[in-house]
Amino acid sequence: MFKGGKPAHGDLWMATLGGSVWRYDGERAMQYPVREGSSVVTRFSISKDRHDNLWLGTHEHGVYKFDGDSFERFRP
Repeated sequence: MFKGGKPAHGDLWMATLGGSVWRYDGERAMQYPVREGSSVVTRFSISKDRHDNLWLGTHEHGVYKFDGDSFERFRP
């Protein structure tokens, strides 16, 4: 599960181009839609930094960061 908004080690995260981000924890799969307004955001990469934060790279909408519940557009 999550501790402090960060993913537990061992979870499998999958980012699909035209769909959602999926997390599989070994027992169940959870879907995390990524949208900008009513539009589905096309994703092409998912990465984890050294602090265990998850990041999504998109073609048209920049970078998104996982907050423990959803992926939010990163605004520095």
